[in-house]
Amino acid sequence: MRFAQLLVAAATTLAVSISAAVAAPPTYTLTDIGQLGGNYTQSYGINASGWITGVSYTASNRPRAFLFDGVSMTNLGTLGGTSSTGWAINNAGTISGTSAPNGLYDRGFRYSSGVMTDIGSFSGTYSEGNAINASGTIAGWSSAAGGAVPVTWSGGTMTSLGSLGGSNGYAWGINDAGQATGNSYINGSSHRAFRYTNGVMTSLGTLGGNNSEGRDINNNGVVTGWSQDGSFNTRAFIATGNTMVTIGTLGQASRGLAINDQGWVVGKSQNLSFQDRAFVYDGTAMFDLNTLIATSDPLYGQVTLAWATGITESGQIIANSGTRAFLLTPVGATTDTPEPATLALLATGLLGLAAARRRSAGTGQPA
Repeated sequence: MRFAQLLVAAATTLAVSISAAVAAPPTYTLTDIGQLGGNYTQSYGINASGWITGVSYTASNRPRAFLFDGVSMTNLGTLGGTSSTGWAINNAGTISGTSAPNGLYDRGFRYSSGVMTDIGSFSGTYSEGNAINASGTIAGWSSAAGGAVPVTWSGGTMTSLGSLGGSNGYAWGINDAGQATGNSYINGSSHRAFRYTNGVMTSLGTLGGNNSEGRDINNNGVVTGWSQDGSFNTRAFIATGNTMVTIGTLGQASRGLAINDQGWVVGKSQNLSFQDRAFVYDGTAMFDLNTLIATSDPLYGQVTLAWATGITESGQIIANSGTRAFLLTPVGATTDTPEPATLALLATGLLGLAAARRRSAGTGQPA
């Protein structure tokens, strides 16, 4: 092989390396966040500090909302009944969730500085606090005359987000600007994902089927969730503006459950064997998180992650197995791996050198 051919081959190899460096997802280490004395924990919300909330069973088999601060798990108690669940946590450590004050129905709560506050209900019965933003505004739903309505709650005031025409609706996500997402019925049987902005609820449509649901919204207003396609298969999506695009599957159905400001999505998807698997979508492709656990991690091969429920701006992820909850932390880049920009410059230089040699040959033929 002549000199120029060698250079082109080397540059091609480097270009492939660049592509791999850009496209390859990170690997992760696993942290089992523990339990409150029982044998069941699930994680639902995570903040920028890696603090986590969810539900864990006590030694007396009672489900309790918890706060995991990276070291230990704290039982948040209840509104007076026997159960509670934490659904979301903001960067100040304020938590939204649900608790059964009398054992008969769930009521949304706000937890801050050791105090759990009932957010109330339009009908005096059911409500849920499903998400919370930086200012402490909670998004969820409340029972009301005629059905359930999506709501926000702030400073003691509950506000209805309206509907898309049907009698029921639910909010599942909210961003720092106060935009919310969820699903609202358009008639008695079909519902649509929505984005709520400045008092206006807008349908995001579907991927061709009858139903869709928005589960989370980032600070750029991008929504993730799930929608039926034209064959009534369930597909995870992202929606920028009012354009809904599927992000694929691991083989069968998929659902997007959380999104960060970089547009990375986590959720769950069935593989070809119809087994639930946690996934991460990095803006270009969907990956089974079980395949991304660092082989050096002590829990490698010991855990099957079925669904992922949260992702931070730094890329930390929370995911659940059947009865345990885990924090996934990206493994740092190794110092002996060239940065993509360095590889690109080197490849460009080699190609330039090859071109210069061809020009100096002056024959117009391959060197």
